[in-house]
Amino acid sequence: MDTLLIRQNLTRQGKALHVLHHLLMEEFSHLLDGEPEKVSIVEMALQELMRQIAVERLELKSMLGSEPGKDVRLADSMDKFSPEDQKAIMEVTMQVDEMEQTCARQADKNRSLALALFDQSSSMIHYLHDQVKPKNTTAYSANGRFAKAPKGAPMVSGRL
Repeated sequence: MDTLLIRQNLTRQGKALHVLHHLLMEEFSHLLDGEPEKVSIVEMALQELMRQIAVERLELKSMLGSEPGKDVRLADSMDKFSPEDQKAIMEVTMQVDEMEQTCARQADKNRSLALALFDQSSSMIHYLHDQVKPKNTTAYSANGRFAKAPKGAPMVSGRL
């Protein structure tokens, strides 16, 4: 196994996770500012970056000799490397894991804020709908026009 390629792959993953964290922070600020158009643009970039990270992980697994139905973990393959390489790979792996945890925490904050904003918007829409909806349900017909007035004797006022 080529330890240089494995270390380069892990380094690329670490850098991608740093970019991911910055994008998540940007998404959070757009959520706070109430800018849904900018949130969707950042979300598209996030999805593409996640796809690229997944490709890097698949490449690492193939370097380690993973086959369909048989996953090989990096930790299980460490005994194949020299002690110096093991130390270097573990350092990079720990950095990647730390950035992964940071990104996961930020993504959870973004999710919570997005759900809270959704709930707030839904509540506001229901409130406004209730305010606009006529209180007298017999005033309008199903197609939005005035309902026919009930036929009955009208009250006559005036002189006879």
